[in-house]
Amino acid sequence: MWPLGGTLLPGQKSTIDVMFTPNGDKSFTQKMLFKCKDNTKQFTLNLKGQGINNLVDLKPDLIKLGPVLPYETKAIEAFEIFNPMEHPIEVYSLDFDKQY
Repeated sequence: MWPLGGTLLPGQKSTIDVMFTPNGDKSFTQKMLFKCKDNTKQFTLNLKGQGINNLVDLKPDLIKLGPVLPYETKAIEAFEIFNPMEHPIEVYSLDFDKQY
């Protein structure tokens, strides 16, 4: 949640950003409590979110490279990646993308 706290002047409003990072393919519920300084009453915000696993289809699902001569510069085999989901997904290689 951001900001973690603050002051609202009379008639003022503020937007609060809440980040949802699920750790599984399931439904999540959480209560977020807010408190005003010098007030014993707490305000509750009920949060709900749904985690989903991203899926990709690889064709073929196995790539078998034949013999490659020593010191050969490359061996190439093509494959396809298909996104069957209803939302965009990001695909990257852990071997080549230094950011991840």
